[in-house]
Amino acid sequence: MRILPGEIGGLRLTAPLTVPDAGRCDPLTANRELTDPPALPKFLPRSENRTGTALGDPFNVLLIGTEAAIDSAFRGVGWIPAQKRSVMTVTREITAAIASRPAMNAPVSTQYFEGRPQDLAYELPGPNVRIRHHIRIWLLDTLAQVWVGAANKDVGVIFKPWEPQATHRIEPHIDHERDRVVHDLEASGCGDFLAYMPLPGAITEGRDVSGQRLVTDGRNSVVQMRGVGPPL
Repeated sequence: MRILPGEIGGLRLTAPLTVPDAGRCDPLTANRELTDPPALPKFLPRSENRTGTALGDPFNVLLIGTEAAIDSAFRGVGWIPAQKRSVMTVTREITAAIASRPAMNAPVSTQYFEGRPQDLAYELPGPNVRIRHHIRIWLLDTLAQVWVGAANKDVGVIFKPWEPQATHRIEPHIDHERDRVVHDLEASGCGDFLAYMPLPGAITEGRDVSGQRLVTDGRNSVVQMRGVGPPL
């Protein structure tokens, strides 16, 4: 069976597995006592467009830790920082679409939270440019190092004649992508799932900035990030 990029599959090992970057994050023994989710300020748990006139993706992942720990965890399991949108990156994305191949670090559209664009964005390319996993992340609390993220999966492309550029079609059941992110962060060895946490004002059904339907149980997955170890 062939495992396509960005998908989950199973492997049967015929020899011991050697992890080349062991020690990249603090060992599990240093994190036996996981911290409880901190008290959060009041906020609307969704992104929005630049003018604040349309609501976007619901937040479904809450990360506790430093930016370095988050970056190390995502990179450790193949997630790539999304590039900034520019003429060059958009051209590369169009070229990849024509060739029906992945765009390895194509830009994601900018969404906003409390007037700020996403602080971080990561993606896991699929078999072609139409399919990819991605998450936008905003810093919520500087002192407590709490971040909120909106994760979803692109499954196609929508062309609208009245808009200058295409829009990705997303998988409406966004909880699947939330759980995928948690699975990968734990697999990286740099994140520990704490609990599911409902946020005040969370929705269970709605539409995003582009009008696409979203379905969710309204819960956030809370993940405690482990500290990044010294360079090997």
